[in-house]
Amino acid sequence: MTDIKIHSEWCPQDAIIIGFPSHHSLWPGHLLASARQEVASLCNAIASSQTCYLMVANQASEAAAKKLVSRDVDIIIFDFGDIWFRDIAPIFSAASKQGAKQALRFRHNGWGEKYCYEHDDTVALRLCEHFNVDSTSFAFVLEGGALEHNGAGAILTTRQCLLHKNRNGWSESKAEAELKNAFSAEKIYWLNQGLAFDHTDGHIDNIARFVGPSSVLIQTPNGATDPNTPLYQQIENELKAQGLSCLKMPSPGRILDDDGEVMPASHLNYIISNERVIFPHYLKNGRADNKAIQHCTELLQQVFPSRTVLSLPSNALLTGGGSFHCISQHIPT
Repeated sequence: MTDIKIHSEWCPQDAIIIGFPSHHSLWPGHLLASARQEVASLCNAIASSQTCYLMVANQASEAAAKKLVSRDVDIIIFDFGDIWFRDIAPIFSAASKQGAKQALRFRHNGWGEKYCYEHDDTVALRLCEHFNVDSTSFAFVLEGGALEHNGAGAILTTRQCLLHKNRNGWSESKAEAELKNAFSAEKIYWLNQGLAFDHTDGHIDNIARFVGPSSVLIQTPNGATDPNTPLYQQIENELKAQGLSCLKMPSPGRILDDDGEVMPASHLNYIISNERVIFPHYLKNGRADNKAIQHCTELLQQVFPSRTVLSLPSNALLTGGGSFHCISQHIPT
C-alpha cells in the first residue's frame, strides 16, 4: 500500500490544469470555436483567484487561446490528443509533511480502446516531469473521472466502468484490492452503472459526487423524457443501502446534439476551485433551463457556503462526451 493520501477536491489547491480544444479533426465545423469559448469562460472564472494552467497542443491553438482568455491564465504548449485531462493526467496528492507533492500514474488505453489519440498515454508522466513532481506508476488502466474521493479514505466508483472487460477484466474483489493499495483507501463504495449514452462506460463524476465524508450529491429526473429517470432512483437506493446520505439536484434532462442524438448531460460535472464552484448547464432549443439552474445554484451554495457558485454553458464540450470536470485536473496544496 502506498503512503499517498488523496484529498477531497474541496481542499485547498495550488492550481487547476485545463485542456483547450486544439484539433480540428476532433472538434469539426463550428464545434471547435464554440468549445474553445466555453473553455475560455471557465478558465477566466477560475484564474481571477488562483493559478489556472491552460494546456494547448500547438502554436495555432496558443494564438487562439490568447484571444479568448485573460492574462491571468497560464498557457502551456503541451502534446496531447484530446482535452480530457481528468482521465489522462496523473492524480496529484497534497504536499507531504516534508513539503513535496507526489502523484499517481495509471495506464491509459483510450477509454477501453475506443478513443486512442496520440500522446494521451504519456501525458501523466510528462506532466509530472513538467511540474517536477515525483510519481508512482501502476500497470492497470484507470481514468481519474472513474473515481470520487471523500478525503477520508473512501472511494466511490461504478462497476460498469471499473469492472468492464475493456479496462482490466477485474473482479470486484480484485478492483477493491488494487484501489486500496494505490490510494491507501479503507473503503470502496459501488454504484452499478453510469449515465445512459456515456462514452466513458459510466464514469462516476457524471452521476454522484462526494460533498462530505458520507454525503453524496446526486440528480433527480427533469422532464418526462429524461433518459436517466430509472437510474436516478436506483443510484439513491444503492447509496443509502451502503450507509451514505444523499443530497439531490435536478438533472439537465434530455439534451440532444445537432444530429438529434442523446448526450450524457450532467449538472454534476462541476469543477471546484478555491473560491468558486462552476457547474455546466445546457441549452435546449437555444434556451437555458433557468429553473433547474437556480435550484442547482442554491443547493451547491448550501453545500459550499464559502465559495461563489457559477453556472456556464457547455453544449459544445458535451458533444465530445464530457464537461468541466472532465477537462480539468486539480493540484492540491
